[in-house]
Amino acid sequence: MNQNQDVQSQILNHLKTFDGLLVPVLVQLIQQRYPLEVKTLAFEIFSEQFTEQFPIRVFFLDENHSEHFVLVNGEARYPSVIDPNLILIDGVYPQSFEAEYLAQGIDIWSVASQVCMQWFIEHWNNVGGANFALHATIAQHDSSEQFDLIEQTRM
Repeated sequence: MNQNQDVQSQILNHLKTFDGLLVPVLVQLIQQRYPLEVKTLAFEIFSEQFTEQFPIRVFFLDENHSEHFVLVNGEARYPSVIDPNLILIDGVYPQSFEAEYLAQGIDIWSVASQVCMQWFIEHWNNVGGANFALHATIAQHDSSEQFDLIEQTRM
């Protein structure tokens, strides 16, 4: 196993500890009925957050790709009972894990984001995401490349 494969394997092992937390969240997001204004669930991976919190966040977008909120008692709220941060944790792996690979010149954020995306896609598919009634994508934050979770293609 080369060094890159070793890093990928370790990251995947860290992510797998959250399988039991992610699956019910995805099921609920897929089964939920959304306001008509919500057209897309856009999942974004924030690569710098692996050591601080769960790195994937969901955005509920309207037809103009703007975040949609609902008013509840005059207060803007997300149109889901699921927290947009999906899983409330203190990080996927420790800072020392990240620092070790950064010191070796490995772009740990890119590797972690790619592994995380594949892990997420696998779970999305396993819980019936292909049958989701709306559009759904996943991408690294601020990236022009997205993966269409319904069509299973890169965009």
